[in-house]
Amino acid sequence: MLFVVRVDGESMYPSLIPGRVYLASNLFALRQGDFAVFRNPKETGRIFVKRVEEIRDGAYIMESSVSWGSSSRDFGPVDKRLIEGKIWR
Repeated sequence: MLFVVRVDGESMYPSLIPGRVYLASNLFALRQGDFAVFRNPKETGRIFVKRVEEIRDGAYIMESSVSWGSSSRDFGPVDKRLIEGKIWR
């Protein structure tokens, strides 16, 4: 499935521009370095976009592009069931 994602925050700048709309898909597996669209493990009602830093045992470690951005250090590993897809760039 293809879907549209609007990036709201600045934590992935300059790779992803705040306010810009990106095309995403859940048709392909995530790999290290991809931009993942996922539900926050601590607040599953919130959708985040972060870069996949590492993949461990079916869980994804996410990173931010800026030091003050949230990442897996804040919300923990992301289970693959919380992954909505990845940004196509």
